[in-house]
Amino acid sequence: MSPTAATGAGATSHAYPEVRFRELFEQAPVSLQILDPQGYTMRVSRAWEALWQIHEGSALKRHVMSRDYNLLLDPQLVATGVAACLARAMAGESVEIPAIHYDTAALGTSGRARWVTARAHPIKDPQGKVVGVMLMHEDITERVLAEKALREREERFRTLAMATSQIVWSSSANGEILEDSPSWRAFTGQRYEEWRGDGWLDAVHPDDRARTCQTWDACIAGRAVYETEYRLRRADGSYRWTAVKGIPLLAPDGSVREWVGANRDIHDSVTQQEGLLQRLDSERRQSALLAKVAGAARTLHTALSSEDIADALAQEVRAILGAAEVEVALDGGTRDPSAAGDAACDSLALPLLDRREGASVASGLPARPAASTRRTKPSSRSWPRSPPPVSPTRGCIAACASRTGARTSSSRCWPTSCAIRWR
Repeated sequence: MSPTAATGAGATSHAYPEVRFRELFEQAPVSLQILDPQGYTMRVSRAWEALWQIHEGSALKRHVMSRDYNLLLDPQLVATGVAACLARAMAGESVEIPAIHYDTAALGTSGRARWVTARAHPIKDPQGKVVGVMLMHEDITERVLAEKALREREERFRTLAMATSQIVWSSSANGEILEDSPSWRAFTGQRYEEWRGDGWLDAVHPDDRARTCQTWDACIAGRAVYETEYRLRRADGSYRWTAVKGIPLLAPDGSVREWVGANRDIHDSVTQQEGLLQRLDSERRQSALLAKVAGAARTLHTALSSEDIADALAQEVRAILGAAEVEVALDGGTRDPSAAGDAACDSLALPLLDRREGASVASGLPARPAASTRRTKPSSRSWPRSPPPVSPTRGCIAACASRTGARTSSSRCWPTSCAIRWR
């Protein structure tokens, strides 16, 4: 072999590893940037160009590769602490660089903004001297944007929940409270240590506690939506009715990952509904009383005296209202209902007998007897332990009717009005 041929073969074998290294560097799937010990860029890979959209021949790449640009002096890298990390790498330390948002437009030309993480690894010669730094970037922009969108959705959910509810909470799959809920603590006054686990039940009204716990356990076992109502103790010690709804969040395998729920204050609507029901019940009881008294009045022609009439009316009222004492006053003339007792009275138009035109004139009945009053009390006990719920103090009904004829005997007249008082 001639010397010339040998020299050519040696040069080819020496050049081949460099070509292979260059192609390996250029075609690496990750962004690579080689820096010298002073912080200037010596070489970049194609993945780096694709990441920052800085291509060969562009003015921006010429600027980055020139001596006019030094990473250690880049304002964005200095402000985010990356320049300090690079300095540590140039001192011989392999450094993990945290995520930053870098905008190439800050270099003075149109560019691209990306979220990246990086690792700066020192390159050393055989003697251990640092001759450069290899900077490897990872584009995490899509992940950061996805996380941001998720946080925004969660914030919207929390805002919506707070707008429609007073309390938002979450629990583990088995129903135990693990995470703190500032809205729960603000409403109930419980500390986190007091309400975590099953401690939240201590703030539920004692009369609602067993039912609430039973419903909650059943929903956890059946993985069903939790819906109930219970009274919850406020920080001032009063109880408020709340409507509760909890929804299980499922894991990919179908198991319950956690529960999220909210309590909504419905105390005003509940109390208004209870007040309406009480008024309707009172009206129903009074209507029943009027019907009974009217029925009794239509059959009182069989009574033998005014005392019997008063006794019959008193027994009917006592049976309907459950009153401990009933007083019936019969009078033959028109009576002012407000004088029927020491409490305000309602007046009711209630004839004691069926009206028949001209009966009083045709019968030639004499004048009415003197007014009669009859009071009845229970035979077995004097008073109940508490008054009936019909009236908070005392109630009375004034029933007024015009004089009518009824009996065949000419020795009796019928009262023209009656006043009934009870308590």
